[in-house]
Amino acid sequence: MQTLHQTEVIVIGGGAVGCSIAYQLARRGKDVTLVDKAEPGAGTSTKNFGLVWVHTKEPYTYMELSLRSSLLWPKLVEALGEDVDLRQPGGIAPCLTEEDYERAAALIERQRRSPLFQGKMIPPDEVFAMQPGITRDLVGASWSPHDGSVNWIKWTHALARGCERAGVRMFHQTEVQAIERDKDNCITGVLTDRGRIVAPHVVCAAGPWSKGVAALVDLQIDFFPQKGQILITEATDMICPMTMDSVRQEPHGQFYMGTTHEDVGFDWSTTAEAYKA
Repeated sequence: MQTLHQTEVIVIGGGAVGCSIAYQLARRGKDVTLVDKAEPGAGTSTKNFGLVWVHTKEPYTYMELSLRSSLLWPKLVEALGEDVDLRQPGGIAPCLTEEDYERAAALIERQRRSPLFQGKMIPPDEVFAMQPGITRDLVGASWSPHDGSVNWIKWTHALARGCERAGVRMFHQTEVQAIERDKDNCITGVLTDRGRIVAPHVVCAAGPWSKGVAALVDLQIDFFPQKGQILITEATDMICPMTMDSVRQEPHGQFYMGTTHEDVGFDWSTTAEAYKA
């Protein structure tokens, strides 16, 4: 089969993660080729809640990674030079009972081990001032200035365009069929349905399809898709400017709501039951 290209690094997957990796490698002087079986963001990168979320995450290491990511967002958006609807007004997690409040306070205390973390517990009057549309039936909330949201469709496509400007060679509608190795078991490239791409390094960024990619080099990973459904309303007056982990209001007034988790494989359908959850 013909050789399509020779490069330093092949990135498999054209979503937000794959494009981010390819973009940063190219900015650091690497010759990078990105391969995706569909178009940029055709998978989970454009089918999610769009949160930039930090303060209710556990374990601590996961929160710390999310926090450092949150702090990088403004610089990344500025580097790409595109409006991706990044908003970081802060986030709250309401506590409806004293037990909820105590658990949240204990979590905040653990997270404050990080010198970068600025979250805290706030009383009801501060919650109502920040989030006028929230229920009055609460005892307080945890709050963090690090939280927000982004338009993941705009973000993923901005990353793809950034890759092209940085010199990344993009092969869309191109499926990887094999990862090739030499007699010493060292990677030499990938075989696609369009031809061979030669490279000594391959990065898997295929999201929920990563299990199949790993199998090409005899690796077994416990990786599977999980479906979540989101309800989007018509636009209304701004009553919830702060981000919450299951409800957020866009600047133009639409609400995004959703907390479902379904182990149904690659089923993209929506159900009435999820809307009622």
